[in-house]
Amino acid sequence: QIPVYSDAERTRIVSMAMRPVQTEQDATTQSTIGTAFPFTAAVLIWISAFGAFLMMPGLRGRVLARPVGAVRAVIDSLRAPSGVVAISVLGVICVALLFKVFPVSLAGTGALIIVGAIVAVLVHQMLLAVCGARIGRVVSLLFFTLQVVALIGLMPYQDSPDALSTMNALLPLGELAGGLQTSVLGVGSSWVPPLLSLIGWGLVSFIGSAVAVTQRRTLSPEKVREALNVVPM
Repeated sequence: QIPVYSDAERTRIVSMAMRPVQTEQDATTQSTIGTAFPFTAAVLIWISAFGAFLMMPGLRGRVLARPVGAVRAVIDSLRAPSGVVAISVLGVICVALLFKVFPVSLAGTGALIIVGAIVAVLVHQMLLAVCGARIGRVVSLLFFTLQVVALIGLMPYQDSPDALSTMNALLPLGELAGGLQTSVLGVGSSWVPPLLSLIGWGLVSFIGSAVAVTQRRTLSPEKVREALNVVPM
């Protein structure tokens, strides 16, 4: 005998049959987003720092004119671009919450995102401070391109297949993405070495900017003569 169901029973049976399919699709989507999150977050943070220094100088003229030390001048010049990057960090956090990305290590993910954002700002500032505004932006763009190539492997090296992996392990963007891959997905042994490497990049960049401040404030004999309108003998 063929069973007869009411409309309510048919609706309930169909909905129950569709639930496993929906759950599997949601799990697949969430897994894909979680896998791409470390790389997307790292690139987004770096792009935001680059965009901030497209609109702002590495070292602000007003700050350089103040009677403050080189370290204070570097820190004061970081305030405006750091605000722009902070917005991007909030965006990364909102994306993670929206797509329900649950990191394996919440502390490690937070530390890497914050330190990575600070390092991105410091590296861009150093490049502009050392190379000048125009040339520094070009160098910054080339450096970012190099890091992306090393990160996703757009240019295969047949002669030296380990070149990209070695390069990626030394560059800050690769360290940030690799650290997030460990803290978010649990891939790798520990997120602490990438964090320490990022801190090293930040210290080197900060020192480079401070040296650039000192050099800009140092008057050469030619600059002294130009300031005093003295014609050399």
